Amino acid sequence: MAQLDRSGVFIGGIGQNITASLCITMAGFFCTAFGLTKSADAGWLANWPIWLVVAVFAMIGGGINSLRLWLARRRFLAKIRSSSGERMTLLIASLDGDKDNLKRREVEDAIRRTMGKDVEVITWPEALLVPDGRDLDRSAALHRKAQRLMRSKNADLLLCGYIKADRAISLAFISRDDLGEQRSYMLTEDKIELTPVFGDDLANALAARIAVEAMPAYDINVQNAVLERALGRLQPVAARLREGPTSATIQTSLGVILTALGMRQAGNRLLQQASEAYRAALSIYSEVDTPEDWAKAQRSLGIVLQVQGERIGGSEGIDLLAQSVDAYNAALR
Repeated sequence: MAQLDRSGVFIGGIGQNITASLCITMAGFFCTAFGLTKSADAGWLANWPIWLVVAVFAMIGGGINSLRLWLARRRFLAKIRSSSGERMTLLIASLDGDKDNLKRREVEDAIRRTMGKDVEVITWPEALLVPDGRDLDRSAALHRKAQRLMRSKNADLLLCGYIKADRAISLAFISRDDLGEQRSYMLTEDKIELTPVFGDDLANALAARIAVEAMPAYDINVQNAVLERALGRLQPVAARLREGPTSATIQTSLGVILTALGMRQAGNRLLQQASEAYRAALSIYSEVDTPEDWAKAQRSLGIVLQVQGERIGGSEGIDLLAQSVDAYNAALR
């Protein structure tokens, strides 16, 4: 059985395969040479049965050894845990050229500094080769493999890449059902950690995945359990990522899910949370810089405030309806 180190990378798997194949080949040649010396005719054609036996022996021996290693690899990879699905999950593959997984650990640390325990992190013991962006065939192959891995481990986002230089890492963020983007990151000079731009790109990748997660909320036939599960996964991420341009997308997605659930349930608790999420998004969106997103958020806010006002009634309800009209008018500007 091939030995495995703590990161799950096979130690000596390839070496064992090569060594075994060489031993088998040498044994075959020894037997062949011995047979030829004992043969009355040392010609190749006259002794073809011996060569055939040697070839078959070497092929069977090498094939059995390769199959053994392949099965050992499959068994090990199958034991890698899958995500529970209760939190957004990141699957981090080994980085090509990162012999001791030191750089990958820095990526893990950067994620935990940014997201804490609000996301789940699973490490994958093999590297996924990231091709040049101009190689469309290999890029498509990488995407297909990444999607298979994410589905098998129930992950939302996959990070893979390679070491470009001593202090430079090239990473590809691949979201589930999305092609992803490849970027390069530098390690800071004073200490071994990724520069802040990595955190920004991580937030962008999560925001894109969250937007996809919120899409079922637009389906009137979707079950409450689906929306409640999505809400439980998104709320911790939305609470942590409340600053920067990306947070507006996250808050809008959160508002969409809260609105869908609030419309189906009595009371105004969820609708109130939805209005807070839309207001948080509007504090970042700009009517000048992002007019379309700003108008959509205003319209969504107007819908929520209207339903709240109709449910509450009285003077408070009238005030909410007035705010709803203001939001609708703003969306139409």
